[in-house]
Amino acid sequence: MILPTLFATLGLVALSIGAVLGFVHSTQSIALQPSAALWRIGTLLIAGTSVCLAFYGVLPHKLVLWLANVLLIFGMALYACAIRIFFALPTQRWPVQLALVGSIGFAGLIFADATFVIRVWFITLILLSYLIAMIRVLKKHRDPELDRSSTIMSIILQISSALLLLRMLASSFFQAEDTLSATALNFVVTFVNLLTPVVSTTAFLLMCSDRMRIEWQRAASIDALTGIANRRTLVEIGKQHFTRAALKKELFALAILDVDYFKLVNDRHGHAVGDLALQHLAEILRESCGVARVGRLGGEEFLVFLHPQNVTDALSQVEQLRERIAASPLESATTDALQLTCSIGLACYQASDQQFGSLLLRADRALYRAKAEGRNCTVWDQPNVLLP
Repeated sequence: MILPTLFATLGLVALSIGAVLGFVHSTQSIALQPSAALWRIGTLLIAGTSVCLAFYGVLPHKLVLWLANVLLIFGMALYACAIRIFFALPTQRWPVQLALVGSIGFAGLIFADATFVIRVWFITLILLSYLIAMIRVLKKHRDPELDRSSTIMSIILQISSALLLLRMLASSFFQAEDTLSATALNFVVTFVNLLTPVVSTTAFLLMCSDRMRIEWQRAASIDALTGIANRRTLVEIGKQHFTRAALKKELFALAILDVDYFKLVNDRHGHAVGDLALQHLAEILRESCGVARVGRLGGEEFLVFLHPQNVTDALSQVEQLRERIAASPLESATTDALQLTCSIGLACYQASDQQFGSLLLRADRALYRAKAEGRNCTVWDQPNVLLP
């Protein structure tokens, strides 16, 4: 009586966790919802395994064993699919195909009165296939930002694999009639593997939480249109560069780029082409300077961080960038090649600067001078001052 009650309790706990996944489904990002949905269904199926075993001795013996193992197989198959979708990998058919073949094959073994050892080996090899596939995905596509949660998940899956393998090997040496026999190892392994969905679902929720946190951080730091740093991130990075320049007495410069006559681009060609123009310019900046050194301040203004050898080097780098932009027209399906130019204001760190904001202000003033001098040019804010 104790064993059925225990498995019924495990089943109810797993069902509750599956229900929790259903409640939080709508709060997860769209990218996570497909994998979370499969994981939830897999958890409910494995919970059904515990519920079936709770009716052992009440329902027909062979029916209970077959249904419990089929639910377990399909639950693990969905887990394997969910992990791949979580990491944005192409879905594969083999997990479901293996589950179908396994269900039919196990039915044959059950009703042919195959020995307990054969049945254990058959089911264990199928489950190990899923577990190993998930472990491989976690290791091969390991994301440093998900290191904690993915490591926990990997450890859970490895422990479950080890116990299954131990049970499979031990079944050849210990006599047992079925899954709920009094054999200690058999019972412990069965119990732990039915507890696995409870623990692994907690790890999966942790992975989802970490992924959502990363997405929120990116949304707060990346410009949605161009995919480069936004103003908030630029200010934070700029403060770091400024502090390092002040401490190490390094030369640090920044350039503000403004697309010339951008309002006319929008008026003549439409805002869709204007967005393409900004994306085009961002791509040029990213390729020329690296994603860590560029960002969009707002509107048609961009910022570039420089660590030149001297002022001449800074001016040379910025001029090369300006010339590349002018020589790279925007190719669009809706309009002819559109040539873009930009005005650039350059400012270099000085010992008298008290904060990053003052450096940014000087670059902005230089930008306005560049516009006043005819646009499509570069202006340094203090051309007659020699830097220390």
